[in-house]
Amino acid sequence: MTLFTLLVRSLNSRGKPRAGYWIGLFALLGCCSYSALATEILRVGIKEAPPFTLRAENGEWEGLSIALWQQISEDVGVTTEWVEVSSVSELIHGLGTGDFSVAIGAMTVTAEREEKIDFSHAFYSTGLGIATRSIDGGIISSIQSLFSRQLWSAVGILAGILLLVGIVMWMLERKSNSKQFAPGAVKGIGDGFWWSAVTMTTVGYGDKAPITFLGRGLATVWMFVSVITISGFTAAIASAVAVNQLTTAVSKPSDLLNVRVATIQGSTSRDYLLSKNIQSLEYSAIDEALEALTQGEVAAVVYDLPLMKYELRQRPNHAIEILPQRLQPQQYALAFSQEHPMREQINRALLDAIEGSVWKRQLFHYLGDGGN
Repeated sequence: MTLFTLLVRSLNSRGKPRAGYWIGLFALLGCCSYSALATEILRVGIKEAPPFTLRAENGEWEGLSIALWQQISEDVGVTTEWVEVSSVSELIHGLGTGDFSVAIGAMTVTAEREEKIDFSHAFYSTGLGIATRSIDGGIISSIQSLFSRQLWSAVGILAGILLLVGIVMWMLERKSNSKQFAPGAVKGIGDGFWWSAVTMTTVGYGDKAPITFLGRGLATVWMFVSVITISGFTAAIASAVAVNQLTTAVSKPSDLLNVRVATIQGSTSRDYLLSKNIQSLEYSAIDEALEALTQGEVAAVVYDLPLMKYELRQRPNHAIEILPQRLQPQQYALAFSQEHPMREQINRALLDAIEGSVWKRQLFHYLGDGGN
């Protein structure tokens, strides 16, 4: 039974209201007021941080955080009024002064920020990354590669295979072919090793050749196996030389103490570097920091990993690499003014959104690699 029906029935036969009429009327007005609140305009602070928040060519906002907020706003029934700012500190300040109620972007949850504002549940987990420049090691690195562990490991494995094949050939040939494979163990195994080596390298001097059925069978198999073996050995040498020729200015986090490092003003990466006593040059945007890295003004850039990866995807630069190590773990979340009345409602909508397939498709669209 609807409230309107109750109101009609609350009228007496002469059309005059009974007591229940006034109760129903106030209830109806209350529902109308609630409906108006449910569609209220919510001022939302936003800072550009691709791929989470960025301007499209038509001037509209798009990105991971925008797609997420669109689902949330539809769920809770609010209309969004964007308030753009230029820094995270302005987002925090605006929440504190009431200029807006919610802030979105790539906001990292920290204890210091939690003292001034409230955060939603995290919707993305990441960490700080290190971008550095590839450099050519030159002829010295090429010479050093000849003494690398990788190369000599390959040489050791190859020698072991040659020795094993040589021993088997000597055992098969020593009685019927003693002139080419001496009966004595030391000299005979040496003859077998020599034969297996010249056969593998396709030199084939012809000074030693098997004459027994089993010996020739082994020789046939070894000729084909040798093609694969020598290819693997060649690849190992090439890899060892390439690794040493193309090195990076920074190879591990501890190297940051000894080089010029760039980061972004007011970011959590700046706070991290300060906590580790690492001096840094601060830039206003990630593209400026990466350009400084390309020009050799700095040796590394430390910043939010997904933001750097996205920037490099948009402007490929083969001279820049991102190291596999992640620094300080980070959680991205929405931010609220303290004790915001819709916080619980928005949190529930956020959890529903990130568990859905739409969010997973958005992650892959903007970040690739499963969103990592």
